[in-house]
Amino acid sequence: MSTAIAHLSELWFILFLFTSILTGNVMRTVIAHRNPGAIIVIASLLILMACVSGEKSAPIPPNSPAASEEPGPVSTPAAEPAVTAAEVTTFEHGKLGAMLADSDGRGLYLLTEDERDASSCSGDCAGAWPPLLTEAYPVAGEGVDASRLGTISRDDGELQVTYNGRALYYFAGDSATAGEANGQGEGGVWFVVSPDGSAIQTAAVVNVVEHRELGATLTDAAGRSLYLSARDGRGVSNCTGVCARVWPPLLTVDDPVAGDGVPGKALGTIVRRDGSRQVTYDGRPLHQFARDDRPGDANGHGMGNSWFVVKPELSLVFALREQNYSGQSGWATLTPVGDRTLIVLNRSAESLDLEAVHIREGPCGNLTLGPIAYTLSFFVDGSDSSVSTVPISLERLQSGDFAINSHINDYKRRRSLFPIYSDYENLEGGAAVSTSCGNIPGKTHSISIPLKERNSSGYSRRATLITRGN
Repeated sequence: MSTAIAHLSELWFILFLFTSILTGNVMRTVIAHRNPGAIIVIASLLILMACVSGEKSAPIPPNSPAASEEPGPVSTPAAEPAVTAAEVTTFEHGKLGAMLADSDGRGLYLLTEDERDASSCSGDCAGAWPPLLTEAYPVAGEGVDASRLGTISRDDGELQVTYNGRALYYFAGDSATAGEANGQGEGGVWFVVSPDGSAIQTAAVVNVVEHRELGATLTDAAGRSLYLSARDGRGVSNCTGVCARVWPPLLTVDDPVAGDGVPGKALGTIVRRDGSRQVTYDGRPLHQFARDDRPGDANGHGMGNSWFVVKPELSLVFALREQNYSGQSGWATLTPVGDRTLIVLNRSAESLDLEAVHIREGPCGNLTLGPIAYTLSFFVDGSDSSVSTVPISLERLQSGDFAINSHINDYKRRRSLFPIYSDYENLEGGAAVSTSCGNIPGKTHSISIPLKERNSSGYSRRATLITRGN
């Protein structure tokens, strides 16, 4: 019994000892009780704690391998690779003018044989013409329209930068020197790129190609359709900014070259507002259509009733002659545009009032004309020009007997505008008074024959017979 009580006493003391250790009163407790068992327990605990502590902080022997090693860097999770975005900017080349370049000024090229938003250059081709790659959406530098930038996915999964739908490339033959363009014109299909997104050709070639639906039309050297705008004037382009993004101008550095079937005298150039040279045909600026996916497309024909493919036939120009003392005269220019005809009328004086304009059957006359074949844009509010397109080819217009006529309809206005005219009774019934009129010339064939002297008259001449219509 006494032995059990002694064990319980020691157990109680051990519990009390642990509590004292936690409160920092170990020595005071041991001295107060002078219990040999407790001292043994404390000693054992201290030895155990020392062993554990020694395992955690035991000094490294001076000769051990670990002692001679430098402490290594603290390890951190591997960082994600930096995502880089290619920058496209502009560079002012001494001969080629403003062209696209990367952030280091290296020239960028397009391949005219590429389809829109696609690259046909891989393998050995890509070795000579490395694509401009990016890991993020490209960045627009100075002079570059950010809305024209884009990317396409190449066959190897890399992202290639595009501008206005055309894939961009470097030329391996260019060094790191800014502004080099040694690949310009290579193979007749590689060209540096203008800020408008069109190829800057050294000497642009204009060809005639037979379109599957529109017949003979003008194209560039790669077979891409060329267009004219009804809003452009002769020798003037009104298509800039957003318009030029959709309808890139056909640019050239040197004089353009006429291909087979193209009359060389019809080709020319104008200087655009940005200083670049745009090719013209018969005085009209030539454009391409950015939405033509591949050579041979003519998706822009008839767009907005203002844009048309260009026929190789030259424009037909003839006079609009004054009618009924109106003081109105001028010129009509008929241009073949695919299966239609673009008609531009310019007069020497502003319109008298609202003047209706028509193509009529039959020749010009003072009061009576044939029935209306086509209605053209009226002369309105003092305007001196009228621009229209009609759904008939120029060849068909020339094969018939047609006239272009402008006239006033309102009787009271007619009387005030034409006070010299006396036959008002015939006007009361609503007949129109012509202000100008011109007969559309037919396709002409002529023969010239001599008129020889007869009966010692002393007269000899030459007669020329010209066919027109029927």
